[in-house]
Amino acid sequence: MHRDLQPGNILLKERYEAYINLDSSTSLDEKQNSHVYGVLPYLAPEVLKGE
Repeated sequence: MHRDLQPGNILLKERYEAYINLDSSTSLDEKQNSHVYGVLPYLAPEVLKGE
């Protein structure tokens, strides 16, 4: 799961091909759900609600 999706992590190549930089991705694990990671303006509403 990507924890830091924001405009700075989307790379545009020739012909406007978009690539997402996944350097800070992680696998999903129920035990890790107690922390919120990311940039506030780009967090999904579900993350902010703790879902």
